[in-house]
Amino acid sequence: MLMRSSQRGFSLIELMVTLTVAGIVMAAVVPAAQDLIANSRVRSSADAVQNAIRLTQAEAIKRSRPAAFILTNATPAVDASPEANGTRWVARLIRRTVDSDDTGLYLKGGTDPASLGVTVTGPAAICFNAFGQQVTMTSTANNLGVACTAPTDATPTAITFAGTAATKTMRVQVSLGGRVRMCDTSKTVSATSPDGC
Repeated sequence: MLMRSSQRGFSLIELMVTLTVAGIVMAAVVPAAQDLIANSRVRSSADAVQNAIRLTQAEAIKRSRPAAFILTNATPAVDASPEANGTRWVARLIRRTVDSDDTGLYLKGGTDPASLGVTVTGPAAICFNAFGQQVTMTSTANNLGVACTAPTDATPTAITFAGTAATKTMRVQVSLGGRVRMCDTSKTVSATSPDGC
C-alpha cells in the first residue's frame, strides 16, 4: 500500500533543522536564566537583611531600649559572635546591667546570604537607641564583644551583597537618623532612578 505524502512524518533534514534551531534558542536562554537566578539570590539576601534591620530598629523603639543587628558566621543565636562580612545575621536586644542574662534578648536570626551563596561586606554590628537612631557603643557598653560605630557625617552605614554569577550588586544603607533603604550599586540615585545608590 502506498502512503500519501500528507501521511508521512518528518524527514531527517527537517528534524535536524528543528533540533539545531532549538539548540540555538536554548544556548541564548540558559545564560540569561542563570543571571536572573543569581541576581534574584543577591536581591533576596539584601531584602531579608533590610527587613531584619528594620525589625531591630522597630523593637528598639517599641521596647524603649537599645538593640543591635549583627552579622555573624555562626549559627544565629543570641550569643553568636559578631563578625564583619558575616553571611548570617541576628537581630537582638542589647543586655543592660539590670538583665541577669541573655534570656529574652533574641529577636530573629537568618542564614539567607549563606544559604544562597551570596557574599556580604559590612560591619559586624549596627546598634540603635530607643529612638531608632544609630548609635556608637563600645564593646563593653553593648556586651557584644565588638563596638558599634555610627556614621559621623551624611555617609550611611552600608552592607553590600554580591554573587559570583550575579551581574548586580545590592546595598542596604542605614543613615545616622535610622533611615533604612536598599539600592542597586550599578545605578546612581536620581529622579529617574530612585533605586540607585
